[in-house]
Amino acid sequence: MYQTTQTTLDETMAKLELQESLLSNASELMFDPNEVVEDDEFLQDAQIVTADSVYMPMVNLEASFTQPYDEEKLKQELAQKEEELMRAMRTRPYRQRFLSEYKQKKLNRGTDADRKLIALCETACTIADCKLDADLYATGENMRIDEHAYICLYGLHPSVVNGIDYTPTIAAIDFYAKMVASEAHWVTPIFHRRFADFLRALEESGYESGYADRDRQSSPVYKAYSAFVDSMETEIVDIPDKMRR
Repeated sequence: MYQTTQTTLDETMAKLELQESLLSNASELMFDPNEVVEDDEFLQDAQIVTADSVYMPMVNLEASFTQPYDEEKLKQELAQKEEELMRAMRTRPYRQRFLSEYKQKKLNRGTDADRKLIALCETACTIADCKLDADLYATGENMRIDEHAYICLYGLHPSVVNGIDYTPTIAAIDFYAKMVASEAHWVTPIFHRRFADFLRALEESGYESGYADRDRQSSPVYKAYSAFVDSMETEIVDIPDKMRR
């Protein structure tokens, strides 16, 4: 029994000595964070290897949030993006979507062809352009044949609009169409009537130009035009967001 106990004790001591030897050897291989790394030829390049030089420091998020921003630069970027969007809205895909969306949402007469044209343009178009839209009925791919939709929106046939170049007339027609097509505004019957009166006077004058000149403001066209412009201030109501479709 004593022999067995001595044997067990010897084995235990041997294991302890082996573990101590392994730990001693391992300590020689352990990384010392304060070790000086030197280049034999370029001692001036020697550096202390520390935890800070080994690990990437944490980003100071609070400081990044409080960094001042260039307000003027931000305004310029926003203005540039808006300008790019305005240019895009005058391209053919946007013009097709504007007409087709008006036809579908306001006239409830959208066709499969209209829905395809809407799907081709990811962003909705919110500006009216009677001249560009008139071109959709004259030339190019997917030439439109639904003149009734154009007339409901702009009040005149595309071929008539193609012959108009006077800026006040074009601006008035575009503004009317923008409001009629808008989902953010509601216009009164007076607004529609004033626009119809303006178009009637314009037609009777042979689509006169120059009526807004100072020395010609007594003409029937100008009076009708001025009445329509006044209605822009009084006969348009903003639709609350929760009531929009």
